[in-house]
Amino acid sequence: MTLAPNRATAFLVLSLNACVPMIACMCTPRTVSDAKKSADFVFRGTLTRIDYVDPPSRTGGRFLAMIEVSAVWKGAVGATVVLHTQQPAGGSCSGFWTQVGTEVLVFARRTHIGRFRPTSGPDWRAQVPRGQVIISPGTCTLTSEITYAGETLKKLGPPKPPQSDR
Repeated sequence: MTLAPNRATAFLVLSLNACVPMIACMCTPRTVSDAKKSADFVFRGTLTRIDYVDPPSRTGGRFLAMIEVSAVWKGAVGATVVLHTQQPAGGSCSGFWTQVGTEVLVFARRTHIGRFRPTSGPDWRAQVPRGQVIISPGTCTLTSEITYAGETLKKLGPPKPPQSDR
């Protein structure tokens, strides 16, 4: 069977698209300096515990990630941090690791829980009292597993130790 040129091209394009995963989230690459400026906290640590708020799922279930902090570049960060976050959802720019023992570099934001649903990220109003501040890893930041953060770590420079939790 011979396909007409336009039909052959359409067939080829559709075939290739079926083999390549589509990416719904595209983030603009940031400089380390810009990422640090837009974050409230920048720190390195190891994921020590996960407490699920929603059942684990492929649709972005929420959870609390406990991080044992080993180094700080920005913010008043103690020896442990609890991040309010969620599992990655298909095509989403948000989400965090769930494998305990993962070492991460985190660029996080402070969020005040208010009356209205947040415009981005998960909704924590039912679990967190109004007016309370939570810490969440931002979307489109340089948050990464340490394994892939070598250049970012170099550009951040020397860290400070975490503050005492006492």
